[in-house]
Amino acid sequence: MRDVGLEWDQWACKTRTAAGQLTVRTDVAMYPAWPFVGRTRGVIASPPCQAWSMAGKRLGLLDQPLVHAAVEDLAAGRDTRERLLTACRDERSLLAAEPMRYLYALNTVGEPDWSPWRRCRACCRCGSSTRPSCAGGDSPSGTGSSTPPTSAFRRPEGGR
Repeated sequence: MRDVGLEWDQWACKTRTAAGQLTVRTDVAMYPAWPFVGRTRGVIASPPCQAWSMAGKRLGLLDQPLVHAAVEDLAAGRDTRERLLTACRDERSLLAAEPMRYLYALNTVGEPDWSPWRRCRACCRCGSSTRPSCAGGDSPSGTGSSTPPTSAFRRPEGGR
């Protein structure tokens, strides 16, 4: 098994690389899901919560209905992110929905076996069971596990 992390922040990438973790520096919203399809056992998702942070403007709170709509649409195979993003007050808000895009693509081949999501308490005060990142605590599976600050995909060593 090998972890592959997707990370935008250059310093987080350097930290992961120094720790021996394979990392692709990319905008997770632009990176395709297809390279992981057919070779992923698990997805650890840690959507950024800057849009909800008390240190910022907290515009993500105003964007929550749009994030919920993006998650529901992505779960149904509809990519409405571009349209929804035009209505967001904080351009980072929809990043919280990105794991669902990957999960939808992976699910077409019965993957992943597991998927804990780290969540930000500030952005998940909704208590909505329709939002996978809020269901059952910190993860859709209800494990309540906390994860590293990137999305990570497991694939077999030497895999495709």
